[in-house]
Amino acid sequence: RGAVPRPPSPPAGKSLVWVGAHPDDEILIAGSMGPACVHASSICTLVIATRGEKGDCLLTGGCSPDLGSVRENEFRNAAAILDAEPRVGDLPDGSGGTAEEVLQRWSAVVGGRQYLIATLVDIFRTRAADVVITFDPRHGITCHPDHRAVGELTLEAVQSMGSQAPALWFLEDVVEF
Repeated sequence: RGAVPRPPSPPAGKSLVWVGAHPDDEILIAGSMGPACVHASSICTLVIATRGEKGDCLLTGGCSPDLGSVRENEFRNAAAILDAEPRVGDLPDGSGGTAEEVLQRWSAVVGGRQYLIATLVDIFRTRAADVVITFDPRHGITCHPDHRAVGELTLEAVQSMGSQAPALWFLEDVVEF
């Protein structure tokens, strides 16, 4: 086997925002976004839509008080290591079998899809984002419906910002199961 080419890093920016679906999704971006956050002068923000409460507890001592709290705490610790501000949403984890079902459920929980988009736009503006990174809504790397839904919402939020929109990068990676 030959050497695997290194994927391109996101463009440098003063403020980078990653938008994911679950605690642990940030591991997929840590290698390319981390150096800008830790060693450069970039301001970094990690956003997740859910607390990951429907995942599996793999800790030998259990997940107390509940899985969502444990995963949220792990996410906050990862953000600290990356010198990034964590933003944790409270949308329901694993709420549909397709991205559209997830978006319908999330929209119903908060009172509409426009609210979800406006929330992201507010984060991008508040953090003065130059670059936003998220999952490609066509596949979300793993085809997970939550990943695809987050990618779609992020794309819509960036597009709604018109000429003031930050650069948008879709995370591309290979995940083997």
